[in-house]
Amino acid sequence: MRDPNIPDNEQERLRALYQLDVLDTEPEQSFERITALAKSLFDVPSVLISLIDSERQWFKSKVGFDASETERKVSFCAYAVGDGKTLVVKDACSSERFKNHPAVATHGVRFYAGALITIAPDLHLGTLCLFDSKPHEFSEQQQQWLESLAEIVSDELQLRYELQNRVAEQQLFAEGPVAVVIWDAQPDWRVLYAAKNIDDILGYSVEHVRRPEFNYLSCVYHDDRALVRESLRQLSTGERDHWEIDYRILTQAGELRWVRQVCRADHNSKGEVIRIRGYLLEQTQRKQLEMLVQDSNERFALALDAGELSTWDWDLTSGQIQYSDRWHQLLGLDQDNSSPYVRDWRERVHPADKDILEQAMTNHFSGNTAKIDVRFRLRHDAGHWVWMHSVGKLVERDATGKPKRLVGTHRDITEQVENEIERNRQQRILDLLSAIQNEFLLAKDFAKAGTHLLDVLLGVSGSEFGLVGEFPGNSRQRDLLLVHGLRLSSETTDATEGYQQLVQQGLEVTIGCEILQQVAVRGETLIENEHLATTESSLSPLDLPDFETIMAMPIVFNREVVGVTLLANSEEGYRREQLAMLKPVMDALGTMIYTRRVEEQRAEAQEELKRMATTDELTGVANRRTFLHQCRSHIEQFERYQQPVTLILIDLDHFKKVNDNYGHGAGDKVLQSFTDRTLAQLREVDLLGRLGGEEFAVLLPHTTEADAQVVAERIRKALADDPVIVGSDSIAVTMSAGLAEYSVADSSPDKWLARADEALYQAKAAGRNSIVVAPQKR
Repeated sequence: MRDPNIPDNEQERLRALYQLDVLDTEPEQSFERITALAKSLFDVPSVLISLIDSERQWFKSKVGFDASETERKVSFCAYAVGDGKTLVVKDACSSERFKNHPAVATHGVRFYAGALITIAPDLHLGTLCLFDSKPHEFSEQQQQWLESLAEIVSDELQLRYELQNRVAEQQLFAEGPVAVVIWDAQPDWRVLYAAKNIDDILGYSVEHVRRPEFNYLSCVYHDDRALVRESLRQLSTGERDHWEIDYRILTQAGELRWVRQVCRADHNSKGEVIRIRGYLLEQTQRKQLEMLVQDSNERFALALDAGELSTWDWDLTSGQIQYSDRWHQLLGLDQDNSSPYVRDWRERVHPADKDILEQAMTNHFSGNTAKIDVRFRLRHDAGHWVWMHSVGKLVERDATGKPKRLVGTHRDITEQVENEIERNRQQRILDLLSAIQNEFLLAKDFAKAGTHLLDVLLGVSGSEFGLVGEFPGNSRQRDLLLVHGLRLSSETTDATEGYQQLVQQGLEVTIGCEILQQVAVRGETLIENEHLATTESSLSPLDLPDFETIMAMPIVFNREVVGVTLLANSEEGYRREQLAMLKPVMDALGTMIYTRRVEEQRAEAQEELKRMATTDELTGVANRRTFLHQCRSHIEQFERYQQPVTLILIDLDHFKKVNDNYGHGAGDKVLQSFTDRTLAQLREVDLLGRLGGEEFAVLLPHTTEADAQVVAERIRKALADDPVIVGSDSIAVTMSAGLAEYSVADSSPDKWLARADEALYQAKAAGRNSIVVAPQKR
């Protein structure tokens, strides 16, 4: 017989079962009534409420069964839970699935019906089951009745769990700093319920407060009764749903205490107020500290004004913050309409400073610092940023140690910080000039210098986008820009690296923005802080964000605009005053671009001279001098490493007839066609050279005589199989070749070439269009 299935959500099912805390508990009347009803309704001797644990089934209620639990693997109920549906076995002896079940053979079970106890979708904890020692018919109606009773069991388990939690919650409140009070919604607001710890808050025993004749307002300090009466009245009439107030209580012993009351109205199904539920929190110490701070503020007001300081007092519990008059002046706020909530104050903090401010508070709250001492920016009501130096100290924690009250001062340090920033900018520009000049002069890496430049310029200008580019020297239209540096501060690391690769590969963009075109033509810096068209960010093929603010600066050398630097999207906009700081950088860039162009022209001239000295002008392959030099180099390698090297000497057959019949121009085309076809058959390490006229040679490093024959034959076929087409003429051309693998006996290029030449002579004598291998020299 196969064991019961294990549900796919077994661990989740067991967690739900254990959270109910019902296993191994005493019998309860509500469940006993259900099993008794099921026994009578279905006329069976045994009924169980079975809960399936990891290795057992335990019975919360049982009728007609002695054991309190059995093994899970022999449980009919485990099959129902594993199948996820009601299980009915009318006669186990005739069931292929259960006829060999131990309960059938040992205990004589013949009939079983189990409906699932489910507390959430697919979370089946067990069953309400029936069983008998004789077979039963079980109709669909009876199955529905059993499933309905199982649902009642499920509901009872949930109610039991919720009741336990509610009792635990009430116990927690009773032992905590908050007292629960429920008032009647009638005009006298009689106390219907008060928590056991009410004496800790009000100074009256719970028995006293619960007396029918007790008037709650009688314990409220006389100056605050009107406030409390009005709050309860508005809650009773439905004018307000909730209210939070602070007031004073006069205890039975005559002690004056401050309490905070948070309350709300409870409604019936018709929406009528039936009671008022509230929480009372003792606030005496906090209020005393408030009054102490208030007194201190008054005494130090003149000193704070003299020091240009504003004060603040932050209630961390309510999220409200109180400021001095100077605070409103610093930020241009209307004192009467200013929000007291810290969330509104935090919205004014500059995004770049929020983490710094939060970290300073966290360090202080955790005890790592004696005070908060931090600088950050706040948005003035007119829109600009004001730098603040804030010093604060935690002066109160609640009963659990949680920060409760923070007080401190603000001082406007905008002018001081702007002076520091300006000095830092100037120093960064000086350092930048030195760095980019060194990078260019030493590393000759203009892209790296451009990237370094933009990193600094974005920082000192607060820009989100930067570009450094050069107008190509041969460009008259000034519509193309060779990009030497590109930065988007908001891009991901992968995107930034992608842009850098494009710059390194020589990225060119087409200028579609009018501002850059004007800078290129007029050679003057242009600044736009508003009314920018979307086309001003058009630099094809780059996909750039729209520009909201722009500063475009020309890069000039000797009165010629050789490039442009573009900065965009600074939140603070761009100012003409920044140009004096950036002009030395633009001048240095112009000098570097000019220097690089001169260097490139010199390098190109040297490369051209080298090409002319080493290659054949007509065919572009190595000339005789270069070819022989390479032969000597490979002879040296042969003598050192004994690596094979083979030479093929080639002569085009009857080439003079080509010149005579078709002209020298056609002969040149034949020579060029021959070199193209030959190079197509060679490796990169092989060398083709023109020794003179129609005579060519191929040098094959690391190649034996036998392998060289294969290469020579490919070259011969490539030439012989396809005529050379010159205009309307089809010119058939063949070649003869002599092949010689270098040997120790050769000892010099001349002797090696002589052996190959002898083989070439034999190929011609044999009728041409053939290859002859020179015999090895002993």
